[in-house]
Amino acid sequence: MDPLRPGHQHGRFRRHYPHGYTKIYRDGILRDRDDLSINGRTIGPTRGDAPLRIGTSNLESFFEGGVGKVAVYDKELTQAQIVRHYEVMTGKKAG
Repeated sequence: MDPLRPGHQHGRFRRHYPHGYTKIYRDGILRDRDDLSINGRTIGPTRGDAPLRIGTSNLESFFEGGVGKVAVYDKELTQAQIVRHYEVMTGKKAG
């Protein structure tokens, strides 16, 4: 995966649970895809009361950097939608 650099768009994160994977985007381009399984068992969401947190998981340690804009969708976006989202949010061409 590309190293993160200050002042650059660091990526978009999305999950697609039916197939059990995560994807990391940077500047609108897919940079990494990881399987969401442990010993052949797929990890998926369950109902709970935990809040969505960005930059921390436990309020004791924090991402050391800046988080600009965040968007949450109820479905997986296509590659074209990710590119369009990036371009609209940043005013820059993807890549």
